[in-house]
Amino acid sequence: MNRLLLIGGGHANVYILDALRKESVDMEVTMVSPSRYQYYSGMFSGFTEGLYEKEDIRIDLRRLAEDGGGSFIEGEVTHVDPQRKEVKVGEDTIRFDLVSFDTGSLVKEPNHLQEDVYSVKPNYVFPENIDHLKRTREPVIVGGGAAGVELAFSMLAWRKKHQVHQRVTLIHSSHLLEEFGKKASRKAEELAAEKGISVITGERVTDVDKEVLWTDSDRRVSHTGVLWLAGAEAPPLYEKSGIKTDQDGFMLVNDQLQSVSHPSLFGAGDCVSFLKNRVPKNGVYAIRQAPVLWENLKRKCKDEPLSSFRPQRTYMAILSTGQKEGLLSYGGLVLHHRLCFRLKHFIDSRFIKNYET
Repeated sequence: MNRLLLIGGGHANVYILDALRKESVDMEVTMVSPSRYQYYSGMFSGFTEGLYEKEDIRIDLRRLAEDGGGSFIEGEVTHVDPQRKEVKVGEDTIRFDLVSFDTGSLVKEPNHLQEDVYSVKPNYVFPENIDHLKRTREPVIVGGGAAGVELAFSMLAWRKKHQVHQRVTLIHSSHLLEEFGKKASRKAEELAAEKGISVITGERVTDVDKEVLWTDSDRRVSHTGVLWLAGAEAPPLYEKSGIKTDQDGFMLVNDQLQSVSHPSLFGAGDCVSFLKNRVPKNGVYAIRQAPVLWENLKRKCKDEPLSSFRPQRTYMAILSTGQKEGLLSYGGLVLHHRLCFRLKHFIDSRFIKNYET
């Protein structure tokens, strides 16, 4: 019987645990993750606004694993030995035949990390961190991608509802939502101005100190807490374990989601980079990779040819803009409406419900 080790509780590995509940395979499957719960980032904005409880936005990895006949270890993998096919978890050594990595990415930390600088990663720290930040007097969010924009709007909505009138500030080195195109970017900046978010674009934060941060234009911004979302960083595990990575330290895989240096290692989601294709690091692509990853792990056990992951060119994104409104972006189409939020709520709730045990 092949021993499959799932390292990390990201979308693709969660998909595999769910698949084990529905099909019989000749594998001994174990998941290792630092937390029993995996929090779904698509619902972070709704949680921040108070629309969801903590239990509504998380997946119980232990119960999901055990439901499919697998096992779960709460811990962190600190080293992988691909030659001996074993990993270290604390003082324990776990042997494997195949590994699927889905550990996500880390957030690049500011130059001088202070006690009042927070992150959403690892995602199990998010509920506590955001609960503090949305209540603090002058919260600042650094990073104007999808996560930063959504959380700025949802934090503002919660504060208005609870009569917390001080500003929410959002800082980004370029235009907001630049990855979604100019139309979505303009709409996000218009909405931020209408709703009262203090937006600073085209400036990079160079230093963070207690109660104040500075940008590269020497702008001084006061704060009582910073949510840092500026850029993704690879976990050190891959380089440290001698696994082939790209220049940024993300595990390098081929189109079959297989390590280019060690054929018994596979991976998906934010923790990997592709040898040929440039695939954005977001949950949409991780979810699309999941069926291919699972199929290839089964094929590898049987020495069958592996199938390829083919990334889609465009995808639909719906961002919450607070007060049950949503901004939909799909190719050149950009819509802002309450119906967009209703669609987002339906998709996200169905996703979580699929993994209920």
